[in-house]
Amino acid sequence: MQLPGVTGEKGIIAWFAANHVAANLLMLFIIVAGQMSALTIRKEMQPEIQLNWVQIQVPYLGAAPEEVEEGVVIKIEEAIQDVEGIKRLRSTAREGRGTVTAEIELDADFNAVMSEIKTKVDAISTFPALAEKPVIAEIEATNPVMLIAIQVTLTSSCARPSRRKFVMNCCNCRRLTRSSISVIVPSK
Repeated sequence: MQLPGVTGEKGIIAWFAANHVAANLLMLFIIVAGQMSALTIRKEMQPEIQLNWVQIQVPYLGAAPEEVEEGVVIKIEEAIQDVEGIKRLRSTAREGRGTVTAEIELDADFNAVMSEIKTKVDAISTFPALAEKPVIAEIEATNPVMLIAIQVTLTSSCARPSRRKFVMNCCNCRRLTRSSISVIVPSK
């Protein structure tokens, strides 16, 4: 004959099944801890995300990708490869543009590494004559807060002025910090 609350099973689930008070106290503790963490956890609609990437773009109009790689991309890579704090380099050579993206280590001082990259890139004097000045910028993560799509049926003679007026009104809004507007005109 077994005593009440004692089973032949062993383990934590069997123990909690036999000890109802302990199971209820554990459940109460989990609920209270969850409520406390829900009230104290940091909540943001648009969290700031630092990507730790620096992008160097050099326009080289009229140049083929091979020319961009040899005249721009390789020179930038060689100049900044020994900068301390760079985790990885990614490069792209396209027609008319060379891009080098440097991923900065998380524990490195981002501003100091970016400043050193800028100094080393500005010191390159052997870019091709038709290459423009390098543009060095931090890559920022942006999340749209709102997307608006408006579909209007207008005659072709009044469509252009109405679109232009709408775009100007959207861009002039003082509370709008960034805007990107695309106008799609369907073909008939």
